Parts: sequence; structure tokens; C-alpha cells
Amino acid sequence: MNNEIIDKVNKWMDDGCCYDAGCALYSIYGKNKVLSRLFPGREARYAGKLKYELCKSVGLIDVFHETTQLIDVPKEDEKQLMNLPDEVSRVTTELSKLTADRSKLHARMASMEGNDATSINIRKELSDEIERLSICIENLYTAKEAWYNENIIPDIAALFPDKPVMSNDQKTDEIILPDAVEKLKEYKRNLQTSLSKDRNCLEFQSDTKKDAPSPMPAGPNRIKIEKRKAKKEKIIEAIDLKLAESAD
Repeated sequence: MNNEIIDKVNKWMDDGCCYDAGCALYSIYGKNKVLSRLFPGREARYAGKLKYELCKSVGLIDVFHETTQLIDVPKEDEKQLMNLPDEVSRVTTELSKLTADRSKLHARMASMEGNDATSINIRKELSDEIERLSICIENLYTAKEAWYNENIIPDIAALFPDKPVMSNDQKTDEIILPDAVEKLKEYKRNLQTSLSKDRNCLEFQSDTKKDAPSPMPAGPNRIKIEKRKAKKEKIIEAIDLKLAESAD
């Protein structure tokens, strides 16, 4: 195994074995892809197992002395992971990705030095993004646990309001909406909240309104948000139409 990788794992242990950071490392260097999907969000159950498996994957097992009781992965967990519904697979994949992204942001913020205005603004942006990711991670974890504990299929439309569920034929732009009226209303509420943030970003360069407008300057970021905003408005129109048809 590459010495640089081993150094990363050693540093992770020296820094206190942050569980999220360990999940991020295992998703990259771990040899068991089933475990890489199982670990995120289950620190209380698999902290020791993660440490052991990560060390084993990078070749540190000979010098590794486990002090935490290892918990074997139940066979039913492995069986479920091998036969996941598409919705659950998407949730676990996104949960792993966001956990890794949040770990990288934590590391970047911890490495920053200086208290000048630029550094302070960057830290604020990083902190806001970490908070946003944490909310998403909590929602995804709740949906994941609901599947494992109660066999409840995740509601993709509610979990990913910025990413409408599309038909399998990606050649069309048809938006597939849930049939249940309550699901439609919940989807619309989530979109409206997200849309409000986009509008504020364009007008105030912030998720919330400020005392005075400060429009986002022309450029790639503005174009990206404007396209995202237009897509959400289109989906809301489709929801309103479907709700009106349901009321007839």
C-alpha cells in the first residue's frame, strides 16, 4: 500500500479517529464496498469495526491493537445491502458522499490561518455549507434507518427537492411527480423553501434577505442559480396543474 495512504490513516488515528473522516477514508481505500455503504451514520454501532477494517485495508493490521469491542456486521444487514431498492441505494450513496464532503470542509476550515476579512468570510462560507450538509445528512440518515428498521421506502421527491425524479428514459424532460396529494403538497413546500433561497442568493448573495440588495454579479454562479431557479419554477407549475386536476 502507498506510504502516503498509510500516513493519512495514521494521522486520522493520531487526530482522534473522527468517524465521518474515517468513513470518507474507507469509501476511498476500503476493500469492502458493502461496508463502505453501511458505515455512514452508524458511529455508535460500528466505530470500532470501521477503525479495524480501515487499518486492515491499508495494511496496518499487524501494528493495530484494537481496544474497542468489534461488532460484526449482521448477516441481515449484508443481505439487505446486496438487494437494496433503487431509492435506498440512492440514499446510501448520497449519504456516503455528503459525509465525505463534510469531512473535507471540516479539514479545510481547521487548516485555515489568519483572521483577516477574507479568511473570516471564507470560514463563514465553509461553516454555512457544513451546516447545510449536516441537515441533509441527518435527513438521509433518518430515511436510511426507517428503511432498515421499518422497511419504509425513502421519499425521493421530499429528500431531493432540487433534483426532480425523472423517467428512466433520460432523453425526455418529462417530470415524474408523486400521485398522492399530500406528497405533492410536501414536494411543493420543499421546492418553495429552496426557491426562496435561490432568489435571495441572486438578490442579496445570501440565503436570507438583507437590509439592502446586493445582486450577484454576472458569471457562472449566477447562471447556475438562474437555471436551477427556472427548473424549480417549472416543477412547481407542474405540481399546481396536477393538484388542480386532482381537485376536479
